[in-house]
Amino acid sequence: MVYEGAARWNIKTPDAVLVQRIMDLTGVPKVAASAMANRGVTPDNALAYVGPGSNDLPDPFLMKNMDVAAVHFADAIVAGEKIGVYSDYDSDGLCGAALLCWFAKMLGIELSVKIPSRHTEGYGLSIDGLRQLHESGTTLVISVDCGITAVAEAEFCKQIALKLLISDHHSPGEVIPDAVAVINPLLPGDQFPYKKLAGVGVAYNLVVATTKVLRDQGWFSNLRPEPVVECLLPLVAIGTVADVVELQEVNRTMVAQGICRIREGRHPFEGIRALCEASGVSETELTSGQIGWRLGPRLNCCGRLQTAQASLDLLLCENYGEALSIARMLDGLNTERQEIEASILESAIEMVEKKYSLKDQKTIVLAKEGWAPGVIGIVASRIVEKYNRPAVLISLDGNIGKGSCRSIEAFNMHMGLCACSKHLVKFGGHPMAAGLTINADQLRDFEQAFEVSASGLASEDLRPVIKLDAEIEAGDLTLQACEQMARLEPFGMGNSRPLFCLTRCKIEDVRVLKGKHLKLLVTKGGKKFDAIGFNMATVPLNDVIDIAFSPEKNEWMGKVSLQLQIKGLR
Repeated sequence: MVYEGAARWNIKTPDAVLVQRIMDLTGVPKVAASAMANRGVTPDNALAYVGPGSNDLPDPFLMKNMDVAAVHFADAIVAGEKIGVYSDYDSDGLCGAALLCWFAKMLGIELSVKIPSRHTEGYGLSIDGLRQLHESGTTLVISVDCGITAVAEAEFCKQIALKLLISDHHSPGEVIPDAVAVINPLLPGDQFPYKKLAGVGVAYNLVVATTKVLRDQGWFSNLRPEPVVECLLPLVAIGTVADVVELQEVNRTMVAQGICRIREGRHPFEGIRALCEASGVSETELTSGQIGWRLGPRLNCCGRLQTAQASLDLLLCENYGEALSIARMLDGLNTERQEIEASILESAIEMVEKKYSLKDQKTIVLAKEGWAPGVIGIVASRIVEKYNRPAVLISLDGNIGKGSCRSIEAFNMHMGLCACSKHLVKFGGHPMAAGLTINADQLRDFEQAFEVSASGLASEDLRPVIKLDAEIEAGDLTLQACEQMARLEPFGMGNSRPLFCLTRCKIEDVRVLKGKHLKLLVTKGGKKFDAIGFNMATVPLNDVIDIAFSPEKNEWMGKVSLQLQIKGLR
């Protein structure tokens, strides 16, 4: 069964007056201005949108408890206390941990880092991990990308007089941990104007705030210069994009500035340079898409298959040769991860086709013994892409199951799991992605409860949607206009690469590449366009079609041309 063909086309019609005003202010072509208009850009913020600067970032002290958190961090630095970092094992947590370590290095001190093993310790703070830090002499622990639900762990820290500063971006529970400070833009009463920071984004705001506290205390001098914290933005860019959080407003600004610094070499990270080299990415032409598809997976794969220590070592490395050796090891590990992923995906699709009649089913829950726990999250995303239903994949090990959950826009995964909480050992996450632990004997009850939690989904919610920025005229579609689209980057979640449509295109030529890719030559309005649809060779065609596409620059044999990357046909 193939469900992708049922996609709905949602074609926006941008306001013509606003489009022209944006064109006049910024000089971008009509196709780019149309996309900007549909992303809420106005004449007041149009110039900032195509050139966001770090001075556009809000005051970190607007974040609830930031004043207390920054003072605790600064006081520990001044007093020479031993400070520890407790981070998640994904790219977001690792980049956040590395960011705090580099900040400390700029101040002439060192931090210790605790990264739990996904396989033996699981996500988040643990009492054993906190005890290890305490026994090593640590007096202040700063969590990164975890901790917002660590109520028992915070109580343990109080009992052993270990100060715990929690920085996180996940949804809080009903009870907030009793730590010396908790910073999270999702806390009730928080005044920070943007709520969708990644964990590394919260950590960056802590660094900015702590720098101000140290400045106000007169700690900096000629012998102890104030660090340029903006040079840490490349880590924010990689962690934010890799965590697939929304690239709007504050996130978009930080990612844009971080990528700019990587392209221009204005950063101290030999590990990032080596990672680009090992990933086959040009530093000077780095895009957010390359972070998401090439850099992020290589950082993540270490924690998925082994422990994440090598990835952290890469981000902290100051020698390019050593960094390149680690990056190449991660590249090989990523290839292994891809092979495991392909095997699990094949198995999962076979299970879906045998288990469900998706005409009547609104959710997918799959469980199997031996699935790699660190890879099933990626496979869950692939299942959602294929069937457009909330999906939970669970790796069983005896009576214990570790699950990864991915959702669709119409369904809040975190709320769905809350409705099933009595069948779970624990869970946590976001509206679009989450993780869980379950006892195997609760699987059937959980599956039924999870399906009930999605009963409000309408049939239209379960059809994929292709969101198009505009129907455009063939005359507006040029190579130069395509190149100008780069001014709208960085692209990602919440700021997707612009999609357009050309209607009633006549097909002049059809070819199939490598047995699975569709190559078309079409004409519209007297102009010819090359178009390519990856994995679309089986899509039925008429002589005249509508094309949903993203314009891209194609380079082949020294020739540069415009190409339409097909996202949908009708």
